[in-house]
Amino acid sequence: MLMQIGPVQFTVNKGLNTDQYTREAQTDYASKAVVGARPILEWVGEGVETLKIGGKILPKRIGGAKEMAALDALRKSGVAQLVVRGDGKVLGWHVIKSLSQTSTYLDPSGVGQVIEFELNLEVAEAPSASSYVTSIFRLF
Repeated sequence: MLMQIGPVQFTVNKGLNTDQYTREAQTDYASKAVVGARPILEWVGEGVETLKIGGKILPKRIGGAKEMAALDALRKSGVAQLVVRGDGKVLGWHVIKSLSQTSTYLDPSGVGQVIEFELNLEVAEAPSASSYVTSIFRLF
């Protein structure tokens, strides 16, 4: 396993695969103007932390379409999901803010043979147990 978002796993050679991710963390400061000097920056806490996950799926060769649909359902639920890296490191609770897909090499029915995707996630508070369980059951 490369990574897991809620119940959806990214794997190396079948199903949903990822080949990159980017983590960005910010710190917030309040800027206070001072006459004749640089502004004083007062630390006010953690800012926005985002995670971007990208990759390609080959739906007819190795799969991934069902997992991509599950990620979209999790996005629509608006419920934070636990993100875990393949080595077991817990990256925290994240909401899926957006999912973009680009399909190429369309077959006669219009389905892409190669689908590139990018997930944009943002760190959030852990959801209540009931809302988390409900979001998981909606997948089935």
